[in-house]
Amino acid sequence: YPPGIEGPAVDSQGNLFAVNFEKEGTIGFVDSLGNPSLYAELPEGSIGNGIRFDARDNMYVADYVNHNVLLFPAGMREAEVFAHDARLNQPNDLAISPKGVLFASDPNWEKGTGQLWRVDQNGFHLLEEEMGTTNGIEVSPDGKRLYVNESVQRRIWRYDLDPMGNVAGKTLFYKFDDHG
Repeated sequence: YPPGIEGPAVDSQGNLFAVNFEKEGTIGFVDSLGNPSLYAELPEGSIGNGIRFDARDNMYVADYVNHNVLLFPAGMREAEVFAHDARLNQPNDLAISPKGVLFASDPNWEKGTGQLWRVDQNGFHLLEEEMGTTNGIEVSPDGKRLYVNESVQRRIWRYDLDPMGNVAGKTLFYKFDDHG
């Protein structure tokens, strides 16, 4: 893997996937015996970051170069554009709720800012803008909370989630004293 390895995620069979296997613009696969191989190449010009699987083993990949979330239908090795929006800085990490609601962090590293999005077949839906540098993101196992990291600002925010993926009740979950 080159320096750009990102987005490790595991499917329902326990197989590990990560972006940028051997070169940018690819998805790597590691089977249960630890054997790595190339799983797929992303569309021309795309570079992946976060990966998440839904309950049916559809794989979603944040394509930060082209402002997309790509979809690999279960068992397929060719991606299709699931959602695109030019308003994004660069979709980075993805999270998915137990109900299948997909979220994306969207940092602007140069400006130290970021956005938070909900993503579905109708596109990207802005949940919050003018945040710090949004990066890591995760949904609690019970689907009731969303956690969003601001890397440069060293903060993790917690939101209450409703079943439709709407956020409310933003509170500071943790602030780190230093980086690392």
